[in-house]
Amino acid sequence: MKIIHIDDVKAADRVNIVLKTLFDEDIRQKGNLVIGTATIPPGSRVPAEGEGVHDGDEYAVIFKGTTKIVSGGQEYRMSAGEASFIPAGEVHWSLNDGDADCELLWMIVNP
Repeated sequence: MKIIHIDDVKAADRVNIVLKTLFDEDIRQKGNLVIGTATIPPGSRVPAEGEGVHDGDEYAVIFKGTTKIVSGGQEYRMSAGEASFIPAGEVHWSLNDGDADCELLWMIVNP
């Protein structure tokens, strides 16, 4: 798993906007892209039981709140302003152990 903080990413030079590339991966040979959002209430776990694993690479950006993630056997903490990459086949799960909703955008690049 890889986590970056959005504030650490250098913005491209543009007039009146801030444009940041968080991850740059060649997906032409990987298949389709699935994008969604999630709101995870305090105390909720994803998946509710067990662990999740995908055939494709997973990317996520946290916009609000925090979450604890266990991925590849290691524990991580993510909060608003951070983005993550979980490679295909890496077993993972997350828990909102904070006191506010965790809102995020997720993307999976399926083969």
